[in-house]
Amino acid sequence: MTPQLIITNLSVNYGNIDALTDINLTINKGEYLGIIGPNGGGKSTLLKAILGLIPYQGKIEKIGENNTARISYVPQYTTMDRKFPISVLEVVLCGKLKSGFAPFFKYSNADIQNTLNILEKVGLKGYENRQISNLSGGEFQKMLIARAIVSNPEILLLDEPTANIDKNACSNIYQLINDLNKNITIILVTHDLFAVSENIKKIACLNRTMVYHGEPKLNEEIIDKLYGCPVDLIAHGIAHRVLSNHKELQK
Repeated sequence: MTPQLIITNLSVNYGNIDALTDINLTINKGEYLGIIGPNGGGKSTLLKAILGLIPYQGKIEKIGENNTARISYVPQYTTMDRKFPISVLEVVLCGKLKSGFAPFFKYSNADIQNTLNILEKVGLKGYENRQISNLSGGEFQKMLIARAIVSNPEILLLDEPTANIDKNACSNIYQLINDLNKNITIILVTHDLFAVSENIKKIACLNRTMVYHGEPKLNEEIIDKLYGCPVDLIAHGIAHRVLSNHKELQK
């Protein structure tokens, strides 16, 4: 396996608050890593550190075809203004910009055609002229993924890509991510433990420090360290076991 992202002794502090402490993590090329943990556990902070958006202590190595790996990011769609008057095509084309707009800037025909191809790839063929305010939650999330991959990244970071969208849309998003993983290394922050067991190849359990990193098989000890209490797992309204078998809790 070829390491593509190496995180060594990473710590992040917000004033007197330790958001992350001594994180060590190696992610190999082609890997599909799910990051899980409680709210406030540092999951989004870790993504921001990888992107270089916040100061940190430690070392992050991004190894790509031309030295530094190309990385794209899909934020939670709930943080974006869906009423802004802009079309799907215009949003996705923004993913091709490297340093903002320049005076009289114009996208090339090749840029537009490549973007249309990406929209077809994510299942939004024919949506290019639609206003983003008219998209469903799942369609909006596909648009954000399209914007991220139009720049041909080697690593794709996704922060809660299925938050607040319905079950069918979730399934479509996870299938799309699975398909992208054939050519792109995936790092996915999620609260969806069903996705952890059904889709990803490895997990990182994060609660300000690294509780566990390895195969997507959780046990009672890992869950207790991660959340600080026993957790019952319910997936999409049906019983679903993510934990390994363990003894019943003593009454």
